[in-house]
Amino acid sequence: MSYPEYPTVNQVMDPFAYESLAIEGTAKGLTSTVYAPTGKQAMRAIITVEDAQIRYRIDGTDPTATEGHLLNPMAVLVVIGPKAIATIRFIAKGTTAGKISVSYEK
Repeated sequence: MSYPEYPTVNQVMDPFAYESLAIEGTAKGLTSTVYAPTGKQAMRAIITVEDAQIRYRIDGTDPTATEGHLLNPMAVLVVIGPKAIATIRFIAKGTTAGKISVSYEK
């Protein structure tokens, strides 16, 4: 099996989109019309966490406030590959909403 070659975290790709999302008590994913507009497809998403702890899952299952990978404010998460970008889901860990800022590259 061969895998496509993806750039390393430090390599600059072609940035083309950005969004910020409030992460609250209901699981949510990234916005498909932003990461995959007509004729473009994000290959990498660089996500920074602000304001509060959040959790995420990337296996197609929604995280909960107590289940999933924990991200603290100021954490940076790099998601590589169209499938991973499409399936990642986030939720707030506690009652305080978090915020993520996302830059998309192709």
